[in-house]
Amino acid sequence: MGTVEHRPRKYTDICWLAGLLEGEGWFSVAGKDTKYPQLIIGLHMTDKDIIERAATLLDVVNVHEEMPSSKSLGKKVSYRFTLGGRRAAAWMMTLYGLLGERRQEAIRHALLVWRNLALNKPSRYSFACLRGHEFTPESTRWKTNSTRQCLICQKNRAARRVWIDGRRVFRTEVAA
Repeated sequence: MGTVEHRPRKYTDICWLAGLLEGEGWFSVAGKDTKYPQLIIGLHMTDKDIIERAATLLDVVNVHEEMPSSKSLGKKVSYRFTLGGRRAAAWMMTLYGLLGERRQEAIRHALLVWRNLALNKPSRYSFACLRGHEFTPESTRWKTNSTRQCLICQKNRAARRVWIDGRRVFRTEVAA
């Protein structure tokens, strides 16, 4: 993987990129149901020169070449790339005003999912756990990896935990 060179972009290049992604690209969030969803900007097409120009503008290093299957006679080689994470978020916000309603809605949804995850992640600067219990000296345990554990949540988890046939289950599983 090569190095990424950050440089200013011309407004005309940004407009060109917005038009290309409006027609051929996609904006989404991968892994919505996982603990760490990932913002994605993707482009897939058969024009190598166009995809390389877009990849250069977005500072994408890897463009993947996909050969047509043996069953698809007459098909061309296609090229694709994806951009993820914070750089994808920055580009989504940059391109937002230049895109149509459908793409803007896709960006709004993806950024909302991504932002809500970031807000719900516990950090060393938060004042409460994810369930809203305030971090106080009495209700907090510092773990060896310098993270905090809410003792109220730990106590609630322990109260729901039971052993059946030598297997640990939670009361919600027992009731079902």
